[in-house]
This record gives sequence, C-alpha cells and structure tokens, in this order.
Amino acid sequence: MLKRALTGAVAGLAASLSLATAVRADVVTFDDRTFPGPDTYLTEANHFDEQGLHFEGMQFYFIPAGNPDVSFPTGYASTFMETAQEPVVVSLTGGGVFSFLSLSLGLGDFNMGDADAVSVVGTKANCSQDCTVSTTLTVTSVFQTYALTGFNGLSQISFGQQQLAAQLFPPGPDSGYLAFDDLSVAAGNGGAIPEPAAWSLMIVGFAGVGAMIRRGRRSAALATAA
Repeated sequence: MLKRALTGAVAGLAASLSLATAVRADVVTFDDRTFPGPDTYLTEANHFDEQGLHFEGMQFYFIPAGNPDVSFPTGYASTFMETAQEPVVVSLTGGGVFSFLSLSLGLGDFNMGDADAVSVVGTKANCSQDCTVSTTLTVTSVFQTYALTGFNGLSQISFGQQQLAAQLFPPGPDSGYLAFDDLSVAAGNGGAIPEPAAWSLMIVGFAGVGAMIRRGRRSAALATAA
C-alpha cells in the first residue's frame, strides 16, 4: 500500500516538475495595430515597443493583411512588420534577460531576388567571455518560420542588413527590405520559466512525498512495537 502511494506521489511530483519547466513563450504578431483602411500602412522611426519587445532600427513599416497596394512576393494573412537597409535590434521592453525561440521571415516589398542571407547575432547578458551566439538564415520570398537554437540568456538580438543594391530610391532589384512576423520569445535565462500554478504543484508534490515518507515511518514503528 505504501509503495503504491509513494509511486503516485512521485508521479504527481514529476508531472509538477514537467509543468514547471514548460516554456512560457510570448509571440509578437503586430496584429494589435489598427489601420485607417485596408490600403494604408503605419510607420515608426528609430525605435518602438510592441507587446513586451523593444525594437531599434531606422524605419519600420506595418502592413495590414490584404493591403492591395503592397506587392509582397508571397501571400500573407496577418499584419507584419517590414524594415529596410539596416539591422533590427530586439530586446525586452525595459531590459532584462530573454531567450529568442523562433520567428517568421520573408523578403519584403521591393525585393526581387529569390533568396538572401540574413545574419543573426545574439548578445548574452551578464557575460564577460564568448558573449555572442550567431547564425545565418537563408530568407526567401515566402514567409518561413525559423527556429533559433541556443539563443538563450540574451540581452538583445540583431537581425543584420541584407546586401544592398546600388539604387536605393526608388528601390533597386534587391534593396534589403525584410519582413518580420510571429517573433517567439521567453523571459529568463534558459527560456523555461515556471508558471505560478506550477510552483504550487511543485510544493504540493514535495509535501505529498514528505507526508508519505513520514506515514511509512510511523507505520513501521507501530508494527515493530506490536
């Protein structure tokens, strides 16, 4: 009986720990922005905050789904952000440590090439040695989701500029426009942060195991005395 009870308590504790280490990721979609009409767009210069993330760059454009005036190379069903000719630096609004998990990227309006290389560099927080992690993404004219492995414990992450054509305005065949959507991040050093409910389950689990052990000891003591 005691063995079965202990097994159940341990199983409950394991479930609690599993829930506690689940990644609580927030996905930034830009869908909270409102537009005067379907054929309009919004702009931000230098920096802006969006759903808990801070963005730094020169110029940003927000395009609503179905805008008839945007000749984006592929279809899109939600609002996305487009930028041009400069790295985009992303951090948490107000600062802090975070993990960058994934995002969707595509070559934006005015990009006429089939693919381009985009450098990604994460800067580690509270670091004194080997403080960056990097990769290069091959981005095409179709929105794709890119998972970023090992981009944990960051203070910021940058998405580097593409190769620029000589003719910028009006845009040349490859002017470095890049479209962003569905940025998935998790606050914390490792990307795994316990929910408040998970902490409660963990405490209950530990308490249950402790109670079962104490009950077993009392039962054994009574059996010996008898």
